[in-house]
Amino acid sequence: MSIRVFLDAPKKDGGSGSASSSSAPRVVPIASFAAPASYERVLHSLQLEHGGALRQVGATSSVAATSTIPDGDYVLDIPVSQISLKVVLHETKLVIPVPSHLHKIHHLMDVICRRMTPYYVAKKEKSSSNNDEEEDELDGGDDSSSSSNLVRLAQLRTMDGFALHPYDTIGSVLRDGDTVLAVEWNAWVKEQEKLCYDVWLKVDQADFIDSKNKRIRIGRHQHNKLFIAIDVDRECVLLEMFDVEALHNFSKSGKQMVMHKEGSRQSGKFTWSAKVHFVINDKGRVTDVELSVKSYSDDRAEIKNIGIGMKKGDLVAGPFRTVQSSDIELENAAQNAYVLPSEHHTGPSLSFPPPVPSPVPLAKLAPSSSSNDVWAKIRGEEVDPILADQTWARDGSFNNLFFAHLNFINPTEQEVPVIKMTGEYNAAEEGKAPQWTPLKHAVIGRRSGYYNYSWNWDSNEFEIPANKTTQIAVNLGISIKAPQFDRHRRAHGSLPSPLHFRVVFEDIKGNSASMELAYFNPPYDLPSKEKRIERVGHPLAFFLECDDIIGEDKVLVDISLVEESDFSRLEIYNSENSSSTHYLYKDALDKLKFEAHKTGVSEVRLSDDICTDKNGRQVTLTGMVDVTRPSGPLYALKVAIKTLSSYAEGFYLVPRLKKSNQ
Repeated sequence: MSIRVFLDAPKKDGGSGSASSSSAPRVVPIASFAAPASYERVLHSLQLEHGGALRQVGATSSVAATSTIPDGDYVLDIPVSQISLKVVLHETKLVIPVPSHLHKIHHLMDVICRRMTPYYVAKKEKSSSNNDEEEDELDGGDDSSSSSNLVRLAQLRTMDGFALHPYDTIGSVLRDGDTVLAVEWNAWVKEQEKLCYDVWLKVDQADFIDSKNKRIRIGRHQHNKLFIAIDVDRECVLLEMFDVEALHNFSKSGKQMVMHKEGSRQSGKFTWSAKVHFVINDKGRVTDVELSVKSYSDDRAEIKNIGIGMKKGDLVAGPFRTVQSSDIELENAAQNAYVLPSEHHTGPSLSFPPPVPSPVPLAKLAPSSSSNDVWAKIRGEEVDPILADQTWARDGSFNNLFFAHLNFINPTEQEVPVIKMTGEYNAAEEGKAPQWTPLKHAVIGRRSGYYNYSWNWDSNEFEIPANKTTQIAVNLGISIKAPQFDRHRRAHGSLPSPLHFRVVFEDIKGNSASMELAYFNPPYDLPSKEKRIERVGHPLAFFLECDDIIGEDKVLVDISLVEESDFSRLEIYNSENSSSTHYLYKDALDKLKFEAHKTGVSEVRLSDDICTDKNGRQVTLTGMVDVTRPSGPLYALKVAIKTLSSYAEGFYLVPRLKKSNQ
């Protein structure tokens, strides 16, 4: 037994006398109720408490307002409206007749949208094709427009700026000839967003199908209202606000949906959905709000619940909790059950040079056997140990530079003009027969500070004045053909250690003296786990290093687990990637998991901003996903490092990361 209500009375069939036309309504019912029902309840449900009448189909008189309505079909009689309103939307102005003064303001907004769209779109787009369609629409076509082009209104206001409540009847707030301002959705949202900055909770779900996050935000509007927004990517598509009175005056207790937005339907299912339910107590007050978001790529909806309360007249957020996670995967305890392979290394490791003697022996000047008495009397000595440097590589080679600081003391009355300086180095390993090899260059200059020199590339001439001390710097260069990944202040590994030089000085008379210098390579100053921990200031969750004896350094990858109050992330450091740190959040791991299950491949490479492939050295990070089970998790990261000489591989068991609620 039911009560069916139709919008208007049936029309007669043009005098044909057909009984069916006068005894049945011409449209589907607009509402149905269980019978019997009170007259007051039916009209309240139809939102026509202040007018309108019910008449049983076939009857000439209305049902008494005090009656209990039995089952049957009824027609809703609404008095014809005599109200016309002047509506302004930006520069578009129309006079629109109101269907009935007993309709609600939100019904009026629907009418304005349909009537305003052809004019507004024509002005906005100024497209000839659109103009043709709109003319057809005005010349007797349907008043409606496609949903994609339909003007969307957020609010109606009076000329002096007062908002009209959507559930007030038209006749109770407007009079014939009044002017109303239609506020477009986008403009209104932009205005309201400035007042919706106090966000309490956010359910933000990444969508790996269209790369547009689906999100619900809830919080306190600056005017002490509860605001709830549904966003697609960065665009707000639905925004509702509820004042305290609305939140405390529900007629039924229980769970009630108040907002709902869905994507397009594919294969019988919506691509995404966002739902908001109020939880109402037996006093008609909202105590909790349940937010549910499911993106197209989610296993199921992410559902969170937040309490709503009052404090000194202001709306305040209560505790929140996760009702349901969108991930159907193992918990930490089960995820830790995955057994990972052991770390392994192949290839040679860097060998360390002999220790530097202390103190470092300094060279002395030695005159040649054919020299005259002047060179025999001049004292020459090395002031301090040699400094090493390297130029940047060019065309596959670079110069290994060695800077010596020399002091000459001339106690005689005769100055010594030096017109030539040459140099060579011993390419043989310590203890083997010498292999004296010419230097690429030997240049004289001056030192003005630590690693601060000026060189005379045009001439090696200098003068040792009589009865004076002279200091010079010499630049000894060796060409190295080898890969270079960084400049090191040391001798290249292809050179012997210690490295011996012989520098010969020749004066204007053809006499000469020589000085044999030695450079001792210091210990490698290489990165290490201890240095990384000292730099980042916290323990490392994972560390892997791989030596490169050709490039004379190490390649490092380390991972840190950073736990904040409401979210967590992985910080990945790759020394080959400009020594920068990359953050990996839950959404990024979820995307890798989605791609693995989509393709059925259990290992998915991380993005190029984390992995590197430069000059023959590769660092690859791969997400390992359990594709044997539906929605199996990404449980580990595999890290592989390949240098010019060696290879290393390690595995990191990935914990479940938390996602921010703000």
